[in-house]
Amino acid sequence: MMWGKDHWVGLVINLTCRQVEILDCNIPLNESDNEVNKHMVYLLRALPHVLAAFSPPSDSSHPEEDQAFSWVRPDNIYFNKRSGDCGPCAVKFLEMHAAGYSYEDMGQIDDKKMVGADSFYYFGGILRAGKRGYALVHEPSVLRKCNVQPMVTFATCQICTGGQFREFFIKCVTAGNKNAMYYEGLYAALIVFGIINVCIGNDKEASKLFQQFAANHYDLRSDAIVGLGADLEWRLISFGAPYMNRYGASFKFPDDEAILDMLQHFSHPLGLYLCYPRCYLFSIV
Repeated sequence: MMWGKDHWVGLVINLTCRQVEILDCNIPLNESDNEVNKHMVYLLRALPHVLAAFSPPSDSSHPEEDQAFSWVRPDNIYFNKRSGDCGPCAVKFLEMHAAGYSYEDMGQIDDKKMVGADSFYYFGGILRAGKRGYALVHEPSVLRKCNVQPMVTFATCQICTGGQFREFFIKCVTAGNKNAMYYEGLYAALIVFGIINVCIGNDKEASKLFQQFAANHYDLRSDAIVGLGADLEWRLISFGAPYMNRYGASFKFPDDEAILDMLQHFSHPLGLYLCYPRCYLFSIV
């Protein structure tokens, strides 16, 4: 039911109790009983007559007196603080009521957090709603809580470089989505595991790992991997470990064509330091 020109409320008409439950997401707009009565008076007067028209007549029936309706407005349901969403809220209240949810359940509705909690797929309709929907979906609080697992369990994993969901997935990582960070960490772990294999002289395995990383994540010559290597180097140096050249004797960098030309660089994108004819990890090992 619309009150005035711009405010929607949900109405639940209880015929047994002769009561109309008003599901209002913004009570302060019509806070007093007098204001509510102005909006409800005609409906409350009409309901007994509507019922009388569809029920068997009675000699003692006086619709306006014997079957008068009253209203009640629960105040423990969701409050739309920013306003402007009364229409969708009214529909949601009615949907929850039809499904058997209580007022307390309606009070658990949140502006942002539940939309993508089951799956990020549910963002689709909101994104198509326009700029406001786009802005809502991309708020950090929403990105942090959305379920990114369907991106990984798609027909093929779509969070890799060039994947269908890569751009949105990275936004979730940046926002601090723990699951997204976990999946991204698994990819980033490939490069670390590759470096470990270089240190222990297992160059063939290191080559496979580097190539797998390049195929599923970033090209090893890209700006992204340069940044990742620099960040990794900075984090390791920050531990303050003394330079011991612990793996100097076993260190062996892959010499296959896939990554051989990177050895032309004095400062390796992976944070490796080249001192021809031998390679050593930059003075953090």
